[in-house]
Amino acid sequence: MKKLQCVITFCFLLFWSTAQTPFICEGDFYLVLAPNNVSTAYEVEIDPNTNNVLFNPLYGGDAGVLINSIGFRSTDNFIYGINTQSNSLYQLDATGAANFITTLSLNATLGYPSGDVTPDGSTLVLVGNTGGGIGVSRELAFVNLESGNYEVNSVSLTGNSVVCFDIAFDPTDGQLYGFDSTGNRLILFNTVSGNVSTPYPSSGSSDSMGSLFFDAFGNLFGYGSPMGTANADQNTLFSLNKNTGEVVVESTGPLAQRTDGCSCPYTIELSKFVETPQAVPCTVVEYVFEFANSSGQTQIDLTFEDAFPDEFTIVNIQNPFGGNILSGVGTSLIRIEDMTIPLGISELVVSVEIGQNALGVYGNQAVLSGLPEGLGMTVLSDFPNTIIKDDSTYITINELAIDFSNVNTNICPGETLELAPSIFGVSYEWSDGSTGATFEIDTAGTYAVTVTSGCDIAVETINVTTQPLGVDLGPDQVLFLGDSTNLVPTIFPSSMVDYNWAATTEMINCLNCPETVTRPFFDAQYYVTVTDENGCTANDSVAIHVVKDEKIFIPNVFSPNDDGFNDGFFLQTRVAQEIQSLKIFSRWGELVYEGQNFLTNDESRAWNGTFKGKPMPAGTYTYYAIIAFLDGTTAIWKGDLTLMR
Repeated sequence: MKKLQCVITFCFLLFWSTAQTPFICEGDFYLVLAPNNVSTAYEVEIDPNTNNVLFNPLYGGDAGVLINSIGFRSTDNFIYGINTQSNSLYQLDATGAANFITTLSLNATLGYPSGDVTPDGSTLVLVGNTGGGIGVSRELAFVNLESGNYEVNSVSLTGNSVVCFDIAFDPTDGQLYGFDSTGNRLILFNTVSGNVSTPYPSSGSSDSMGSLFFDAFGNLFGYGSPMGTANADQNTLFSLNKNTGEVVVESTGPLAQRTDGCSCPYTIELSKFVETPQAVPCTVVEYVFEFANSSGQTQIDLTFEDAFPDEFTIVNIQNPFGGNILSGVGTSLIRIEDMTIPLGISELVVSVEIGQNALGVYGNQAVLSGLPEGLGMTVLSDFPNTIIKDDSTYITINELAIDFSNVNTNICPGETLELAPSIFGVSYEWSDGSTGATFEIDTAGTYAVTVTSGCDIAVETINVTTQPLGVDLGPDQVLFLGDSTNLVPTIFPSSMVDYNWAATTEMINCLNCPETVTRPFFDAQYYVTVTDENGCTANDSVAIHVVKDEKIFIPNVFSPNDDGFNDGFFLQTRVAQEIQSLKIFSRWGELVYEGQNFLTNDESRAWNGTFKGKPMPAGTYTYYAIIAFLDGTTAIWKGDLTLMR
């Protein structure tokens, strides 16, 4: 993911100045803070040493008014926002001064904590929440910035219920994004229908986003609170992935209370990266320059220049922007004049050969000049993998050497091993004459590779061994329903391994133990995979057949005479099963015994031949039993029983 490409500038409100100074749109970010219901101004940047967000006060005063829901207007380079207490519209200039414009006809039952201006600059869009602005989001309000009367129209929100504290328009496609503080996720607004969609999962990283910002490349950032702080600590800078909804912590900074943000992505931004961060002398590498033009119009008559280190020589230029190349191939300086940068994102690629004596770390930075004054006139290239503004792009040049020290020299039985020296821009020759950058083997042995750059050669060998690994769970087994067994694998050769068990039944007590106990109720297959210290694996399986022994021994005569033999009537099975119900009736149909939800083989629950505490007479009785077996099946058993005295 691309990182923040500019110094983050946060705008806080100051008193209205009679001379409004427009902003210079250079991709900066702006913020208003009002911890005590009064907005105050700071400038914020990223510390290049710590990567932390820093707040630097501009004038140290306050505006005497609370302003929120800000958005940058591309057509005049001013920020627009509202006083959320009075619903008054304000215009902010580059000095932080706030100019009162008018009071808007907004819904008095709602508060409006979030806003942004549409990419065409025509409309300030606000989100209205219940509870004075801290409750559920209910509507989108549209303030016309072009008519002079600042009419307000609105549409009710439909779809998923959310609580949103800031919104931002994507400069690349106009999609309106927000962050839901109830679901902790990125959300989408349809500005025509008012529908709110939530295609993203919970972020797991942030409770709330008080401020959202886009850059010219369409990368989305937010300043808010980390997960678990209950919206209290707005002190973290995040990047938000528009494709997956992933929210990543980028940096931390000062506490920002009562905050709202906007940005000016309607400009030209330039990023620069090298295809390989490490190379060797006498090889060719590619530098890629990405131009993001979100200014709203094609930019012409521009000059692009980048001075590479003296040890580097340009060998090719892929330039889609036209213009006159005044310096390029055969030199270390590229300079193109009269370039035309179209709308959107496009690339210029420069191939550079590394000199024979170049060793160490080299950095350089490009500059694009000739831009309109409102876009800053010049733009420096930025390395997209950091959040520091306008930093150089670096490459490390190493001596040609083959390093197999981090290669696993053990090959697993039945598997393949890839040998990869991972040196960019060189040619390879392996033991068998093949010339690929990698070499795949499936047997142990000694292998050699020769690596050649344009001015050097290196040779290295690697000895690859193999050690067999096996596991045996023994023969298949047969168990009676209710019985258990201990599965103990045999490892050969004996070694330290990790275990991973699986089965077609849930009746398994440990998934990562050297052995496991199971008590299956149905036929099942059990699998074990073992992994040794080299990462090699072996597996085996065993089948267990479950015999459904549903035989029940029910005596047909008993003699409760306290002689210690056959004194009670109870049901018996080989393995205890559940008796859902057992009823015994006299010859006249009177219920003389009833038991529920107990187990077979439980002599303590036997009928002792009494009814209501009195001995029953000898004779014939009838029993009726419902048995529930461990596999979930049930059976009914009934018959006659003789009581003898």
